[in-house]
Amino acid sequence: SGIMLGMGLTLTWQDLDNLRRSGKTLLFGVTLQYLIMPLSAWFLVEAFGLPKLLALGVILVGACPGGTASNVVTYLARGDVALSVGMTMVSTFLSPILTPLWIWVLATMWLAIDPFPLIWTVMKIVFFPVMLGIIIRRYWQPHEWFFEGFLPIVSMAIIAWIVGVIVGLNHNQLDVAGILVFVVIIHNAIGLGFGYWGIRLNPATTIQRRTVAIEVGMQNSGLAVALALEHF
Repeated sequence: SGIMLGMGLTLTWQDLDNLRRSGKTLLFGVTLQYLIMPLSAWFLVEAFGLPKLLALGVILVGACPGGTASNVVTYLARGDVALSVGMTMVSTFLSPILTPLWIWVLATMWLAIDPFPLIWTVMKIVFFPVMLGIIIRRYWQPHEWFFEGFLPIVSMAIIAWIVGVIVGLNHNQLDVAGILVFVVIIHNAIGLGFGYWGIRLNPATTIQRRTVAIEVGMQNSGLAVALALEHF
């Protein structure tokens, strides 16, 4: 929730208004994001025969859209930051519906899943904090260093801490860690590759293709961890 609040603080009402003029590239990119990553996650866990809980973990990651880290990486990769932020905004606002829906569709073959508690959890973790951040930003204008230096570092540190704690607590259960790491690498590679080449179906510049690849290939692992802890 803290990470999503930070994301909301980086957004302005002007950013929301600019979404109307972002064009088909943004919408096409978000569509790729919500198709490629969930479906490829399901294909990989089936192909490698992962145990059901590890399979569910991969699907959770695949169903969660990219977060603020993808915006930072896009900036470092000299991509289209405005497009990156736009895709993150749209995918975030869609996540309370599409993330639980994909988890329910793809994971019910292993576990009985009620999608409605998932929807409420995503609303609490993602939607409400982002909207609160946008409202706070409406009345608070901090210095640029807060957004360009402080927030990205804090967000990445929190994500690293969350993932480190979860891995530490569950390291005895990772008896197939080698296969799992291999699956995760392939999963991200599929997202990056199909994101880059898939967007070519829609007219886009090289910078836009690079941006869409990053947005599709990078997922919100923090949200996936939160869903795993609360529901599974």
